[in-house]
Amino acid sequence: MTFDNIACRTSLNRLICIAIMCTSTAYTFAQYSPNSIYSMFGIGDLKQNTTAKHRGMGRTGVALSSDGFLNGANPASINSLGSTDVLMDMGISFYKAKYYSNGDDITAFDGNYDHIALGFPVTRWWGASLGLRPFSEVGYDITTTSVYEGSYEDIETRFTGSGGISQVYLNNSFQPFRGLSLGFSFSYLTGSIDQTETSYLLPAGYYDVYTTNSYYLRNIYIGFGLLYSLHLKNDMLSLGITYHPEKELFSTYSHEVFVNATEEDYYLEVESKRADRFCLPSSLEAGLAYHFSSRLKLAADYGIQHWEGNTSLINVLEMTDKSYYHFGLEWSPNPKNHWTYFQGMDFRLGGYIEKGYMLIRDNQINEYGLTLGMGIPSSDRKSRVNLSLELGKMGTTKDGLVNEYYAGLSLDFIMHSNWFVKRKYN
Repeated sequence: MTFDNIACRTSLNRLICIAIMCTSTAYTFAQYSPNSIYSMFGIGDLKQNTTAKHRGMGRTGVALSSDGFLNGANPASINSLGSTDVLMDMGISFYKAKYYSNGDDITAFDGNYDHIALGFPVTRWWGASLGLRPFSEVGYDITTTSVYEGSYEDIETRFTGSGGISQVYLNNSFQPFRGLSLGFSFSYLTGSIDQTETSYLLPAGYYDVYTTNSYYLRNIYIGFGLLYSLHLKNDMLSLGITYHPEKELFSTYSHEVFVNATEEDYYLEVESKRADRFCLPSSLEAGLAYHFSSRLKLAADYGIQHWEGNTSLINVLEMTDKSYYHFGLEWSPNPKNHWTYFQGMDFRLGGYIEKGYMLIRDNQINEYGLTLGMGIPSSDRKSRVNLSLELGKMGTTKDGLVNEYYAGLSLDFIMHSNWFVKRKYN
């Protein structure tokens, strides 16, 4: 998928939104979506620790307890599991997007695994969950054509990127007394990002030049959470807070220039060294949820990440603070006496506004969306399938940038079982 006649700059570090991407699949575990051209900056598209249930409710979750599902948005929520309940949560997502720039458009589609997590009680006052998910994703493929300086020959240049960061995490939730839970999240982030610039001199018969920059990232990442629930007769009000301190990622960098000549292939330049300093910023999230007699839940989240003043590890990029607003609701017809499938189902609706951390040509890359979702119980009413649909927009066409319109479908399979139960025989 190529857009021609677009001005090309030969350095990846100066390439800013010159074409619309063609999807490439990243190799890191759980990377499922075609990422926009904006994933070429920083460490790629940042992914929230959300499931289909969160996404159906406008990506809310900071003030929700893990009642029948695993809430990775707040580590303090895991303590709500029963004393013998064990939950396995596996998710997949499908994604279709259409990109617009300078009067052109293109469509991309992809689907893959999303996450996997296991939640279980340790004691009556201590719950835990283990999981694996994507933390960031990179995936783009851009081709441009320009005239070779001093001649009439064309140069076709292709920019590709793949990879991202995966997160292996352990969430712990402790309940010092009824209504209050404190959480601690311990994670290990690891992954690599590969970016390649390939120049083809047209017509063929000369040589091709491949320039590859690879970044290898890793470090421990921690977070804290609080969840407080206040019972008001038949209703309940919940407050959730999460905090992640700033953390530097250990990074190494390799640079290779490979020439594919007509008679001989050879490396022109090979370099490997420690990369420049890169920090994940501190982040703070707060959420409120109100439960009306267990049938209706209203939730709202606000979050901020302090990116301003940070240094971009990959590609030239001016950064600003990221903030977001998430809103959602869930309605359950009859959660206590669901004798039919309809009575046992959950229906969700939500929306979100996210002001991104990228500032390109004085344009902040923002995102907006609406969501729908539902939960479908199994025959034993314990396991469940959650579905969500997101319809959103990201970016802008101002100053030659790219507008992205997308639809995302997520499915979670939650399997419930009882462990540590002593069997009784007569």
